[in-house]
Amino acid sequence: MNTQGWPLRLRCLLCLGVLALVAYVASCPVVRADIPEFIGDGELVDRFELIVIGGLREDSVRPVRHPGGFRGEHATLVIKEVLKGKFKGQQIPLLIRHGLQVTIKEGKVELRSNSTSPMQWLPVAADARQDQIWFLRKRQGGDGRPDAPWMWSVYGSHEVQNVDLAEYFKLLLSPEPESKVRDYLKSRPQLAVRAVEYLESREVRRILKEPNPAIRYQKLWPYCLGAAHEATRSSARRALFEGGPESGPYLMAAFQRYQHDRHRPDIIQIWARTGYTGCADLLVALLDENHRAYLRLHGRLEREGSESRINPQDVTQLASEVRAAIYALAEIGDPRAEQLIAETSRRWREIPSAQEEILNACYSAMESIEQRRRKALQTER
Repeated sequence: MNTQGWPLRLRCLLCLGVLALVAYVASCPVVRADIPEFIGDGELVDRFELIVIGGLREDSVRPVRHPGGFRGEHATLVIKEVLKGKFKGQQIPLLIRHGLQVTIKEGKVELRSNSTSPMQWLPVAADARQDQIWFLRKRQGGDGRPDAPWMWSVYGSHEVQNVDLAEYFKLLLSPEPESKVRDYLKSRPQLAVRAVEYLESREVRRILKEPNPAIRYQKLWPYCLGAAHEATRSSARRALFEGGPESGPYLMAAFQRYQHDRHRPDIIQIWARTGYTGCADLLVALLDENHRAYLRLHGRLEREGSESRINPQDVTQLASEVRAAIYALAEIGDPRAEQLIAETSRRWREIPSAQEEILNACYSAMESIEQRRRKALQTER
């Protein structure tokens, strides 16, 4: 639909209407699926009370709708083997919550991740009547109503795993599993991604128990930047955040090591979050260096065009570091921040090809400083 000739007021009303519709659809329980965050294999075996191998009994799946809008399916799970937990009997009444979508087609019971994102709407089990590994915990079946029954249930895609992984999960549940997983990985390289994530998450757990802060922070930063999965990186970052400014010096070596690397903005963000003022002089120098380097590299790109040996990503990286530095200087409350941000904004405004995000970052940083100043004045009164 072409709205170019419409009056400005009408176009604004249309935009507001679209935003309202999007917000309504996103909040609608029929459309939205609250899919849990990634859970690594180590957390799976630790968190869930009952882990079994089995399949759904034929013709046992039936949809249910509880008061409050909760939708799901009830089914009967026939147990072949218990991997963790205690359960007497061969069958469990099972609640399949709305994180999983059930489709019965040609007698097969298909499970899919019930996400609104097409990238996450992936098959979980082509036929849940066949043996799968089920990670079970008890949840209420009626949106938390006090009188709702508690049932063994599955909720997200990670709670149903292919039975081919049974040997792997048995290793995780055994005493001293890490050495066994390393040996197992030699014959099953296809498990490398998830097994390495498991081993790294175990190592991060051990590091978090280290009583000496200096040793703890030194060991954490490699996982904070380069762990196999975001969940492990997040765990390491949280530990650095909780350490406050004390953790800041231990990232200096990493900052110097990753010269104009994608990790540098991450390091600067951690300094900002922890309030580490010791990075201020480094960031002041970085603003000047990156401005000059950007002009030099971009000039070569314009002169030499596609024949240039300059990687355009290097130019983008310089700008990313500048944005992170501006944010950090404002967050740590450096007394030079306001003047430096104003100077950075002026410099980059004079570059016609400069990324607009830098100017927006300068504006946001100045707003943040102003808000902090107003808050301080209110506190004094």
